[in-house]
Amino acid sequence: MRHADIVSGAALFIGSLCMILWGIPAQIDAVDGATISPRALPYVCAVAEAVLSGGLVLARLRAPAAPDDTGTVLSLSQILWTGIVLGAVLGALFLLGTLGPLVAGGGLVLVLMLALGERRPLALIGLPAGLLGLGWLLIYQILGTAVV
Repeated sequence: MRHADIVSGAALFIGSLCMILWGIPAQIDAVDGATISPRALPYVCAVAEAVLSGGLVLARLRAPAAPDDTGTVLSLSQILWTGIVLGAVLGALFLLGTLGPLVAGGGLVLVLMLALGERRPLALIGLPAGLLGLGWLLIYQILGTAVV
């Protein structure tokens, strides 16, 4: 687990540095005369991610390895489940463009719940329906905007 924490923390740290140096400046325009820059929140989030992931790496490097720590980063089953989750997200993105946000969002939540081991029918139906209902209430009724 120590090795996995170091590898994942380093990957997150490098990714957040890339966002700070290249991603945010390239994708979000600077606005003159604004009260707060549109880049402010992405920068805050990327800096927080860099600090937290850097702290994770440093903490795990300083901690002694556990006697039962095998040193392997990922097992085959973890890689398989990562592929399933990635496939579910990509499938939801495809469905978003073809069938809309209700089908894509509900399908994504349902598939991920099944992947995580949820088998109760009421939870499998109620949680996606409740999340989509709350999203509809917030976006269409409270904010008065539309998802396009």
